[in-house]
Amino acid sequence: MRAALVDTSRWQGTVNVQAIADAGFSGIVARCTIGWAGLDLPGNSLYKDVQAQARAIPGFLFGAYHLLWASNRDPRREAIWYLQQRGDVDFNVLDVELDDRTKPNQGFPNLAGVQAQAKIWLDEVSRATQQKTVCYTGSWFWTAPAGWESQYDLWEAEYTVSIPRGGIDRSLQPEAPKQPKTTGWTAAKLWQWTSGGKPIGVMSQSLDYNVFMDGDVSALRSYLGLAPPPVPLEQRVSILEREAAARGWNLAP
Repeated sequence: MRAALVDTSRWQGTVNVQAIADAGFSGIVARCTIGWAGLDLPGNSLYKDVQAQARAIPGFLFGAYHLLWASNRDPRREAIWYLQQRGDVDFNVLDVELDDRTKPNQGFPNLAGVQAQAKIWLDEVSRATQQKTVCYTGSWFWTAPAGWESQYDLWEAEYTVSIPRGGIDRSLQPEAPKQPKTTGWTAAKLWQWTSGGKPIGVMSQSLDYNVFMDGDVSALRSYLGLAPPPVPLEQRVSILEREAAARGWNLAP
């Protein structure tokens, strides 16, 4: 089964990461910063709390994302702010969904201007961290190619299932599409397939569900340049017991 993840922001309120892990998700991506504000209010504590919980679960993946606030017209400063605040993460994400169409009369540049800023942010963070850094967007926003899409992988937001809020379980995820709808990319690495997922471990009425397009959690960890997940203690004991039995050893006290 493909690795599944959730993503959270302040709209989910407090988050119980262990409940999300227990439901079978492989990781969580939390919003860290917006422009040069954050750490995802209120109280600058929500992101840090989710991060601390995720890091305490062996093998559980944790990513952070930054919402590009292009009206600032200073993506390098936004990148530096994110880098100062993100802490221990497994991968970085830039959320690109605001321009002069979505934020009219608020000083945002047009799509081409936003795309140019996105490239600067992605370059800065990728170079500074040497970690996988991906671009989150969708065909509803990225309506024309920027020309540099092949340099950064796509996390595509395309909701193909119409459901009530909180009305679907991770096990019911649809078949992943072979081609992304977002122009400029030939493939997507992550797919946000619903914003109406069952609200496991959160206070909100629903939760974003995502799937890694190229395989299970081992494949995802390999993609991120991470070691295989640790083997749980119970599984290690079971392996040792089977090896002992095969050798005819009696481990009884």
